Amino acid sequence: MLTIMLAACKKDPEKVSTLRDVSRPTISFSGGQFYSINTGGSLPTVTATAFDSLLGESYPVTIVGTEALDNTTPGLYIVSATAKNRYGFITNENVYVGVTNIPESTDISGSYKRVDLSTGQASIVTKLARGLYQLDNIGGVIRTGAGARPDLMFPVYFVQANDSLLLIPEQETAVGGIQVADENGVPNQSILRRSPGDTSYRYAIISGGPFGTAVRKFQKQ
Repeated sequence: MLTIMLAACKKDPEKVSTLRDVSRPTISFSGGQFYSINTGGSLPTVTATAFDSLLGESYPVTIVGTEALDNTTPGLYIVSATAKNRYGFITNENVYVGVTNIPESTDISGSYKRVDLSTGQASIVTKLARGLYQLDNIGGVIRTGAGARPDLMFPVYFVQANDSLLLIPEQETAVGGIQVADENGVPNQSILRRSPGDTSYRYAIISGGPFGTAVRKFQKQ
């Protein structure tokens, strides 16, 4: 006679799964996130705190990039701040420090349309501080409607060094690191052209994202 013995699996009633709301720390800087100083001016001191309001907990903030700040060389310097809560959810924020002698009265903000391509769209340039700007559509991709690529619209920051030069450092974005070069192949900059009724800039995206490396021309509308 063949006897088959079956053993039942016993569940441990003490082991249950737990659902948690996802939260991340909020990083607060002691000063602002956007600075503009003259060449040779005093560099800002970057300090920050982090607090997760859902968990009611504070966390340390790791700050990277202050060692690279250089008040002797015009440019845009990016300092990153990172905080992580006890469940491993991370927040990243940046501080942008522009070094430029451009006067406060200079303002190149506005809507710039990509004009080297029939389907080119506008990139909105916003002034954040003296000589420090953000653009929101580095590729000049379609903004809305058919063929829109909202995933390729994200902020990129630059400094106006003088009347004809924009300094655009390599920086992390929603699609990873982005780097540009002017039409002559010089990296991390763009030539600004200004004449009565005509302001424009050009660059090629030489690395990062699915943009291609063609020179893109943006003209103020």
